[in-house]
Amino acid sequence: RMSTQVFVLELPIKDSDDVVRFLNRKFDFALSLYNATLHTALGRLERMRNSREWREAILLPKGKERSRKLAEIRFSFGLTEFSLGKIANGHRNGAKRFVRKTDPGAKRVKNECILGVEVAEAIGSRVWRSVERYLFGKGGRPRFKSRGRGLHSLENKSNHANIIWHPKEKAFAWNRRRIPVEISSSEYLREALSDPADPSKPRKFKYCRVCRRRIRGRRRYFLQLILEGHPPVRYIPGPKEKWVGIDPGPAKIACVSEDGVFLIPSSPASLNDHSIEKRRLAQLMHRSLKATNPDNFEASGAIKKGAVWNCSNRFKKLVNQRNEIFRIETAARKTDHRRIANIIIQMGGTIKCEKNSYQSFQENFGKSVRKHGTGDLIQCLRRKAESADNADFIELNAYRCRLSQFNHVDGSYIKKTLKQRWTRISNTVVQRDAYSAFLAMCVIENRHDPRLLREKWPSVETLLRRAGLARDYNPAKDFDLSRSAIEPVFAAAFRQSGMHARIICAFGDSRSENVLGHPRRTNRKQIK
Repeated sequence: RMSTQVFVLELPIKDSDDVVRFLNRKFDFALSLYNATLHTALGRLERMRNSREWREAILLPKGKERSRKLAEIRFSFGLTEFSLGKIANGHRNGAKRFVRKTDPGAKRVKNECILGVEVAEAIGSRVWRSVERYLFGKGGRPRFKSRGRGLHSLENKSNHANIIWHPKEKAFAWNRRRIPVEISSSEYLREALSDPADPSKPRKFKYCRVCRRRIRGRRRYFLQLILEGHPPVRYIPGPKEKWVGIDPGPAKIACVSEDGVFLIPSSPASLNDHSIEKRRLAQLMHRSLKATNPDNFEASGAIKKGAVWNCSNRFKKLVNQRNEIFRIETAARKTDHRRIANIIIQMGGTIKCEKNSYQSFQENFGKSVRKHGTGDLIQCLRRKAESADNADFIELNAYRCRLSQFNHVDGSYIKKTLKQRWTRISNTVVQRDAYSAFLAMCVIENRHDPRLLREKWPSVETLLRRAGLARDYNPAKDFDLSRSAIEPVFAAAFRQSGMHARIICAFGDSRSENVLGHPRRTNRKQIK
């Protein structure tokens, strides 16, 4: 963990053919190094668990003495981050993979390996993190990396050796070879790379990381700089005195503050999920496998157990097309999450959210969570609030607050079914998620404040009515909201009108034109 505040800046590498070959050799060797180190670590872990000392210590009652003995045994078998770093470095030296003379711009240096010492130690640290999760029961058994999948990134531990960034040359050096990067003339990059105290000097940075991705069927390389300080401000966080309540769901998120309310999908871009195209590609891939491997299928069409597959070039092209769709969806989802998080932080500096189990969301609402990624949105919002100087992210106790059950008018708790999305508050019908976000905004120390709720409700109710999320109670239409999963007529009309992509703000608010929809799917002419 960094002792100082850092942020990551990613720059594309000018990857010509010789640069791609140069970096491919490093990633291929790093893959072999990772698998060899993981094989050694798993062997040591198996021998440790089979030892008599470990079996005797594991039977002791839980406490400090048991933890101390288990830690001593683990240290004696060399299962530490430092030890695995030394193992990775030993495998690196034993491989004797040196820089080739034919590499353009690189000179043959005695005992200079393709990967440096610090890069090998970083690989050992990565192996240790995966083994540590498995050792302490927080994850499954680590798997070996396949040749087709490979490693996605290689990083250094400092900027003094191996991967070195040269800001004046706008390039980084690896094995004495200068590899340029693409730096646009945007104001954000200029501010991110310059020292805040003296813009004429470059900013201090920790280390570099080289990432590899497959974009449109082609491998692209990027350089990530871990820089000191805070990233350039693209938005102004609201003051801490302004509170914001949010209620995230599997597919939507509701947000309520004194200045505005909204209820939108967690990722508006996921509304176009390419489901038809993905289903067509899945059918073509299955037909290709069946034509190439007819002996791997039973007469009924079922796959034989232990079948070995031969993949044709056509099948590989279809896989690349499918992966490209997933990549586009992931990139659009991350962009939407950052936009929504920025808008929420602008609405207020104190953000309150009920503590949820997003793993439970995945188990119960798998398709919706996969499309919208609500857990990633909350993680992004928490990270942005922590990095801001005047913003707080507060998680509320779900069992004490019971936001979906509480009625602030009479103080009662009424449990509702999951399909009931609307609730009655006195003579008003309110959308359930938006009302829960309002209650979260007014929670103080995991308790509802009746005085604050009565004070804030009139202004928030006005915003909810303008947004189409509340209206007067009509006994003829809303006599029993708990038995019907159909939305009220006014809510369905509001949802179909496309207005759900807007923030409904108070009169005179400067943020009244912030749009949460995806830019390619938003009709700006309809926004007032």
